[in-house]
Amino acid sequence: MEKIWVYSYFTTFLILGIGVFLLTHFFYEYISEVLKINTGKSTILLIGLITVFISVGIALLSYAFGMLNKHLFDKKSNLKNKKELDSILELYNIKYEINIDIKDRILKPSQVKTDLKIIKN
Repeated sequence: MEKIWVYSYFTTFLILGIGVFLLTHFFYEYISEVLKINTGKSTILLIGLITVFISVGIALLSYAFGMLNKHLFDKKSNLKNKKELDSILELYNIKYEINIDIKDRILKPSQVKTDLKIIKN
């Protein structure tokens, strides 16, 4: 379930970030014409406005890629830990079955139910 949330947030914020960049690009001429009231103030205000738009776009993209990178790092770390645990348990002829049920989850678990069965040979 977390995979679906992560990829949907990644897609949403990626589209929003690219959209802000495209909006800045397409409306640059329009903004510069509107702000040409005073020669000195229009360029400073235009640069400030474009800087704000670019900052918002970068923030949205960093949020998208940050969330995706965290998910991929956690997944890789969990797989490494599981392989290590499995190799240790294999030395002692211990097998296990685990079921994990996560309920009411919106980016953080609020209720986690686990069922672990250990089988010793």
